Order: sequence, then C-alpha cells, then structure tokens
Amino acid sequence: MSSTECSAFSEDGKYFGYCGDDGKLKIWETDTGTLKKEYIPNLHLSEPCTCLTWLLNIKHSDNSIPKYKKKSVGKKPLVALGTAAGNISVYSMAAGTVLSGLIGVHTTRLNTLSWSKGTNLFSAGDDGIIVEWDVCCKKVVSKWKANESSITCLLVLPGGENLLSAHHRITLWCIASKFIIKTFYGHATEVTRLSLVITGTSYCVSAARDDRYISVWPLVIKNQEKHCVAQLISNDPCVDLSVMGDELTNIGVVTRTGALQIFRHHLNGKRTRPLKPDLTLQMATSGGKDSSSEPLPIVGTHLCEPTTAIVAYGQSGLFRFERITLETVARHTSQTLETVARHYCQTLETVARHYCQTLETVVRHTSQTLETVVRHTSQTLETVARHYCQTLETSTSSSTEMVCLVRDAPTKGSHKREKVAMTKVVVPLVDDSAEYVSAAAVGSNKRVREPGLTEVAMEERLDNLSLNQFSYDSTRGPPKPDNLVQLLLQGLKSKDTLILHSVLLRKDEQLIFNTVSRLPLRTVAPLLTELCTLLQSKSQRNHMVVPWLKAMLAVHAGQLLSNPELSQMLAPLLSLIEARLGQLTPLMRLRGRLELLVGQIGAIADTNELQDSLLVYREQGSSDEDDLMETLGGSDNEDSSSRWSEEDEEQKNMST
Repeated sequence: MSSTECSAFSEDGKYFGYCGDDGKLKIWETDTGTLKKEYIPNLHLSEPCTCLTWLLNIKHSDNSIPKYKKKSVGKKPLVALGTAAGNISVYSMAAGTVLSGLIGVHTTRLNTLSWSKGTNLFSAGDDGIIVEWDVCCKKVVSKWKANESSITCLLVLPGGENLLSAHHRITLWCIASKFIIKTFYGHATEVTRLSLVITGTSYCVSAARDDRYISVWPLVIKNQEKHCVAQLISNDPCVDLSVMGDELTNIGVVTRTGALQIFRHHLNGKRTRPLKPDLTLQMATSGGKDSSSEPLPIVGTHLCEPTTAIVAYGQSGLFRFERITLETVARHTSQTLETVARHYCQTLETVARHYCQTLETVVRHTSQTLETVVRHTSQTLETVARHYCQTLETSTSSSTEMVCLVRDAPTKGSHKREKVAMTKVVVPLVDDSAEYVSAAAVGSNKRVREPGLTEVAMEERLDNLSLNQFSYDSTRGPPKPDNLVQLLLQGLKSKDTLILHSVLLRKDEQLIFNTVSRLPLRTVAPLLTELCTLLQSKSQRNHMVVPWLKAMLAVHAGQLLSNPELSQMLAPLLSLIEARLGQLTPLMRLRGRLELLVGQIGAIADTNELQDSLLVYREQGSSDEDDLMETLGGSDNEDSSSRWSEEDEEQKNMST
C-alpha cells in the first residue's frame, strides 16, 4: 500500500474498511464480499485519510439521529478516521454519515488511532502528542507530550490502564499518571504495527517500516528485559499484522509483495535464532490461452480463530475475501513430507540393490576374499543410509511450505453495492378469460395512402427547399470567423511560433473574447504561459497581448485561482509590470517636459507667421527712380525740383 492508503478489519472480522488515494471510505462485509457502504468525506483530496480504527458497542448521544435509527446505530460498529489536517471523524455504518468530529488539539498529520473494549479513543501524530478522547461526549479527557518527534503507532491494552506508543523505540505508559513504565529498543526504523498476544504471559508483537524482522516483547512489568525475546523473519517487509494467542501462538504477516506468512511458536522464553514461517500463502489468477497468470496481492488478514484466517486480496480498491482453514494447509504439508520420505526410501532401496549386484559381480570375477567385500559393502551402505537420513531431516526441519491459490481477479461488476430491492413495474392481473393474439394477427402500423392524392415531384420538392437563395456574393469578400479556437489549439500543441503569432497578434476584441471563452480548460495554463512569454519580448507588437490577458482573467478567473502553480506562472509577468511601473514616473516627467517645449516652439512659430514687419528696406537703381518719378506724376516732380533749387540758393547765400 502507498503512504496514503489505510485499511483494517473489525474486531470480529465481519467488516473490512479501506481508504485509498482518492480519499473515499469503503466498507465490505467479509462473509458475502459485498460493498456495504461508500463515504466521501469533505476535503477528501486536500485532507486525505491517514489512519482508521473500528469502535464497537459505543452508545453515541447525538440528537441529530432520528429515534428509529438510534437502536441500529448502537448495534453496528463505528469507524474513526484520522486525517492529514489532524482532525478525527466518527462514521456510523447504520446512519451512513459522520456522527461527530473530534478537532481542536492536533494541528499536524495523524499517524495512528487505537481503541479497545471498555476504553477511550487514543490518537497521536507528527506533533508527538497523545490525546485521549471521550467519543460519546466529544471532549478531551487527557493529553500529554510523549515524544519530541512524531509517534507512528499506538496500542491501548485491555482495561485502559496502560498504553504502548512507538516511533523508533516502544514505550509502555501508565495512562493515569502519564509515567513511563518500560522502554523497548531494537527497531532501526519507524514502528508501523503493534499487536497484543494474550496467553499466560502478555506479549507484544511489532513490525517496522522496511524491516523484515518482526519482534516479540514481554509486557511483564517486573521483568526488566528491554530487548525482544523472539524474532520472526519474513521474506519482505511487513505491511499488516494479525495475532491469535492460544497454547500455540499463530502470527499472520502480510508482506509488501502481497504474500501471507504464518508463524507458529510457543512464547515461553527467549529464543536466540529467528523463526522462519511455517506457511507462505499466495494468490494468483489462472490465466488463459492469450494471457499469463498474474499475482493477486494480499492486502490484509485477520486471524479470527486459531485455525482460520480471513484474507483480503485484490488491488485498486477491488477486493475479495476468503476464509482459509490452516489445518487443511497443514495436512497438505504433511502429505508432501510423506511423499519426500517415500522418495528417499525408494532411492535407498535402489542403491542397496545396486551394491548387492556389485557384490555378486566382485565375488565371481575377483580373487578377493568374501569378507573384505562384504565389509566394504556394509560400510558403503551405512554411509549412504546416514547421508540420506540427514538430508531427509534437514529438508523436513528447514522447509517452508509454499501454497499458491488460484482465484479469479476481482472486477467492478463483482462488488456492487448492496441495494434494497425496489421496482416500479406493475404486473397485470390476467384471468382465464384473457385472449392471446398471435403476431400474424396484429395489424401493421404502416400508413395507407388515401386515394385521389398525387405525389409531389422531386424537382418541386428541391425547389421548395430554396437551396440556392444563399449564393456567394463576391463583393462582400470571404466570410470571417468569429473565433480561432482550432488554430490556437493547433499552435499550442505543436508550439509553432508562426501559428501562435498569427492568432495572438490581433486587435479584434470580440474575436479575442469568443476564442478565449471557447477554449478547453486544459489549455488555459499553456496559453497563459505563452502570453507571458510573448509579453516579455522586445517586439513592438507585445502590447497586443494585453487584450488576451484581459479576456483570460475575465472568463477563466475561477480556473486560474484553483491552479496551485498560478504564482509561478504569473511571477515573470508581475516582475515585468513592477519594472515598468518603476519607470512610469520618470517617463511621465519626460513627457511633460517634451510637451512643454514642443508647445512653446509651436507657439513661437505661429506668432512669427501672423505678425507684420516693423521696418522694410529696399535698395533701388536709377532706372527704378525714373520709373518711380514717372509714376508719381509731373507736378510732383516740378515741386520737388523747385524745392531742391531753393534749398541750394539759401545754402550759397549763407556761405557768402
């Protein structure tokens, strides 16, 4: 099983509970192999079930349960589920729902739950705290810090006075005083299974993660022994453990490869050598002409009687259950040993006969004395007999019986949930006066054509369809698509830059919105990554990606928020936005200054174009003066000449 899978048999072996990777709780009835209940807890994917245990004979005081169901709730067992968030839910098979939730103490993953008849429920997890719960009153009875690191396994002893907790070492607690009575050392990894053996002296059997050795510890308080008194060695690490104590203790171990190994041993003292399994049981399919035989892994076992084991086998939540009698297997083992002994005896007789023939040949053809040959032959026979007897004893003492049972693989159709027989079909009451009509006498449902009606010709029918009314108009141009979903999907799948640019570098916002709204949900994340990459490019067209981002956030906001990798996908985009926002203020200042300068220059140019000149000077020649004089007229010329002559005379007189 994986780290998120957990399973357990009820105390009487009647039910088997399993919670897999999908977070669903499934409960089977082992006698019939029927799936009785299937429950999906809240937040079963984010907070999966990590451990479960069965509770029996608990009178639950819950007012939410109807009165007609309370009697059945008290009879059927309850299942306590521990989650990765540190919460505990108590599920009732009779009510088909959770009766109560035990929350508020553990804040980390729960690793183990333990309950015994007449005791409260105990829980522990990665926080190293052991909590005692009163399931009926839904309250905490006591709690204490038991380990600095996590606690991987708990086992409450009958009577409720002592408790075993385990991580790398196993600790025996007094529940009343919270005092450590005894500590056991021996496992190098985390202990995953603890089981109690009740014989004349109490023992505890433990198994650890990735460890082939199963250890047996004495629980006698007066005995100060801190190491195991016996060890069992299996072929693979243990994933499940079941113990049935009697004069001969039977220990069933389910290995990681899906095999069941049975150990039989009298726990009456310390043993130095590890014990090997007496029986190894495997399951496999029969196979066929086109398929080979495949193994069926065993996922759990429960020793309900000294000679009977209930086995759950299958995979992926499809299990079958079978009761196996160990006496039958033992009888088969003894028959096999008798066959081996008979084979060795026959071999010994063959060798003796061969030597007798050799003796006669030697006497007849050699001159050696008969006594020497007889002595040599007798010694040889004794050596051969001794060798075969030793071989027989070794094979009998060290052999582990391997048994493979051929079974059909469980399928979905073989484990249907039990449903109440209910039908809505009403069976008609037929008396003796009923008449039965044969099929030939039943009238046909074919429509009969009325006389006088004419059939419309096919040409007229085609004309009535008006197929040619939507003719192509060349002046309108080719039709334009309203979305580019298929082209965009092709570009995302092939990662073709030309196809992606032909789709993403568009300005039609309605086309963009239609395309984004029709995208499959699985392509939202790749498209967002492509948009972020295109937006970071140095091309002048990267601003055309902004409408796509707006449409993505408007249409697929819920899908993006539920994606746990959203922060990683948007990290480059957010850093780019922050960098550009940091440059926005200097750019706005520069833009303001440039607009001020350009405005001033434009205003000066407009003023120069509209304003008239204050002074205009033009240098003219003699010909121009004559023309000007002619233009001004003769009277003006005469006045000017007379004026110049008078001025000249006055200057002369003044000089004289």
